[in-house]
Amino acid sequence: MKLIIVVVYLSATASTAFADCPSFPDDLATGITVIFDDGSVTQLRKDADGMIVERTEYYNEAGLGFVSRSKFGFAHLEATDTNRGEIVSGRRIVYDYGPLGLELVDSPKTETTRYTIARKVTFADGYSEDERITFGTREYAEQKWGDCTYRVLPVEVSNFDSEDGRAQVYAYIPDLDVDIFIGVNEWDTPIFAAQPVSIVKGLSPTE
Repeated sequence: MKLIIVVVYLSATASTAFADCPSFPDDLATGITVIFDDGSVTQLRKDADGMIVERTEYYNEAGLGFVSRSKFGFAHLEATDTNRGEIVSGRRIVYDYGPLGLELVDSPKTETTRYTIARKVTFADGYSEDERITFGTREYAEQKWGDCTYRVLPVEVSNFDSEDGRAQVYAYIPDLDVDIFIGVNEWDTPIFAAQPVSIVKGLSPTE
C-alpha cells in the first residue's frame, strides 16, 4: 500500500467561542458534526478508550461512506466502508503499530516537526503488509468554517517508501484532539476536496 496523507492541525481561537463551536476535548464526549460544501456529513466522538470514532456519509446516490476508529482521528486502528449506513462486508482494514502501540503517535502542535513509525496493515481477506509512516508538521494559518475560526497547522503523514505523491488531506483541531478528512492531493495538487461549511456540537443526522 503506497500512501501519503496530509493532516491539517487546527486550534480554536479565543475570539470564536460561539455557543455551537466545538472548543474543548469534552465536546467529543457527546460528539461533533461537520457538514461539507458537497453535502457530505461527518460525525466524530470519543469512545471509552479515548479513541476517535468517525462516521462519514458522502452526498451521493450510491449512499457510500465509511466508519473508522483512530487516535486523534488520523492514526487509524481500523476502518470499514459503509453503504447507506450499513457496514460493507469484506472491506475492513486493521492497523497494528507494534509492541509500543499508539504511544509512538503523539499529538503534534509544533511547527516543522517530523518523525517516522512502522505499522502493519491487514485487509479483510487476511493479506497484510508492513509500512513506515512519516508524520511532519508545516506552519500555522487561520481557517474559518461557518461561524467558527481555527488556527491551522498542516501536517503531512506519508508512506516512507512511497513515490506516487498521493495524499489524503485532514484537518486537526488540537483543542479537541481530533482531525477531519477534507480531501486528497497528488503531488500537492487537489484531486478531491470537500471544504467544511459548518462544525457544531452534537451528533446531527447524516441524512
